[in-house]
Amino acid sequence: MSTDTSRPQAGIHYAWWILVACVLMFGAALGIIGTTAGVFLTPVSTEAGWSRTDASFYLTIMPLVAMVIQPFLGKLINVVDVRILLGGAMALLGAGVIVSGSFTEVWHWNAFGVVYGIALGIFMYLPIPVILNNWFAKRTGLALGIAVASSSVFGAIFSPIAQSLIQSIGWRETRVVLGIITLVVGLPLTVLILRLKPAQKGLKPYGFDPDAVEVKTENSVPALSTAKALGTAAFWMILVMAGAIVFSASMYQQLPGYAADVDGLGAAAGALAVSVVMIGGIIGKVGFGYLADRIGIRGVTIIALGAGAVGSFLTLVAGGNIALFFVGAALFGLGYSSLSVVSPLITRAVFGDANFSGIYSGITTGITFFSAAAPLIFAQVFDRTQSFAIAWVMVGSAYVIALVLAVLALGYRTKFNPQAVAKASA
Repeated sequence: MSTDTSRPQAGIHYAWWILVACVLMFGAALGIIGTTAGVFLTPVSTEAGWSRTDASFYLTIMPLVAMVIQPFLGKLINVVDVRILLGGAMALLGAGVIVSGSFTEVWHWNAFGVVYGIALGIFMYLPIPVILNNWFAKRTGLALGIAVASSSVFGAIFSPIAQSLIQSIGWRETRVVLGIITLVVGLPLTVLILRLKPAQKGLKPYGFDPDAVEVKTENSVPALSTAKALGTAAFWMILVMAGAIVFSASMYQQLPGYAADVDGLGAAAGALAVSVVMIGGIIGKVGFGYLADRIGIRGVTIIALGAGAVGSFLTLVAGGNIALFFVGAALFGLGYSSLSVVSPLITRAVFGDANFSGIYSGITTGITFFSAAAPLIFAQVFDRTQSFAIAWVMVGSAYVIALVLAVLALGYRTKFNPQAVAKASA
């Protein structure tokens, strides 16, 4: 007796279990480990008598290593079982964090920066959009938004937990605890449930319509290869757009320092503003994903990047007006969230599904470069001017540039995306 996999499945579609696995995997890697990295810098540097630069240099090594592996990841994800690829990265990350509790030398941390860069480089940008794009024919934006929001949710939960544990049991023991939690939360469903494509489970994507007839017209174009896509203006527009977004988003790390130097705000307001940004990020990731399925990616892009630009300039001009400062931080948080949602959805809209993983891995290479450069640029701005004012102008301007490039790139979708051609001609 044969099974007709073209028909909707009874009960909960397996795609939703895939989403649960992605939430726990991404939340564990980016939320539990990634967002708590900063709380260890002071206790580590204080105990060892190191400078802040020495204690934190591994965080500069990490994105550089991640950048190096991105071009290979697009091919690797299609030839290596994702359970092995992502499960191995999760095991590497968790074990590395556990071992870091015994570090006593700067080079130990810098070596961990390489391990950290490999593991997070695998998790950060490519797998979630690729996997969910394969599994969801409908509600793709919502699924993506929920998955990437997990990092902010887990971060909001575990940052204060990590801080409390450091004060009660010490930073070394806390590293071990977080490493174990990461493995327990992130590893089981990654290796047991995750699959790259529905066909590997004998299924069709969620929302697949077997009665839909593909529209073919004389204007249809073949799917663009990864190599050819990298030579198009649209690709470079999206790459610079995504780079401008991550450059701008990196400024949230400077909020406490910025607020500390503004009369009427102070470091406490800056720390609270980081939480406001995280909340805005959670709302933006889920909300923009939901809206992308309903009003389209162009409308969501305008709202998200427009909010980021307005929020940046409001944060600058707020001065000691704490209410306006927090409004700016909230809007900035909405713009901050766009990297994880807008960038992959625009890439998909312009180039289609056929070679998405290879094309988007090229985009993520640019993202990691901008991510590594941003902290150094902001530090230089402050060192030269003793103020973050120019940095905020740069951030707001980068959001505007990203918006312009996004709109221009979307104009190419009927040139390179066969699905968009068919839809436009229907």
